[in-house]
Amino acid sequence: STAVGKLRLDVEAEGKTKTGYTPVSTTSHSIIDHEKALAFYQQVLGLHIIIDDVLDKPETNHFLGRPKEAQTRATFVSAAHPFGKIALSHPLNYEASSKGDIQVPPNIGYLAQSFLVPDVQKALAVCDEIGAERFSDPADIMLPGVGPRFAAVVRNPGSGALMELIEGTPL
Repeated sequence: STAVGKLRLDVEAEGKTKTGYTPVSTTSHSIIDHEKALAFYQQVLGLHIIIDDVLDKPETNHFLGRPKEAQTRATFVSAAHPFGKIALSHPLNYEASSKGDIQVPPNIGYLAQSFLVPDVQKALAVCDEIGAERFSDPADIMLPGVGPRFAAVVRNPGSGALMELIEGTPL
């Protein structure tokens, strides 16, 4: 009945690839403001919380390279599909470095995550409401192997990370 137990059942039902991998995909996002980051994932993308806990065991901190006494709020968000999750890591009693200032020109840049949304303009309206700064105006882009798509890039208000919103049908 736990989140991990439910995921295990989903993986067992789905099986593994020919090379032995599961379809489970989790990306990690380090944040500095939990409520603002969560507003982006919940209000713009429609994700919901599946796990919300504080990681504070010395063994976990050692494994993750965090200070021994670190407390990190770990919040996992997901949509209806069981295999795509985002792990939000929010340092509660220590500082984590931010890479937000180096992800823009003249540097090559870095998109923290790209997401399919049914309507980019509607998603941008919600971004405006929650304070997600627009980094690029919406435009047609070419996705290799997919073709043209309408997209825009915003800054997640909880971290400053760049997030790409691509018009399409989410799973």
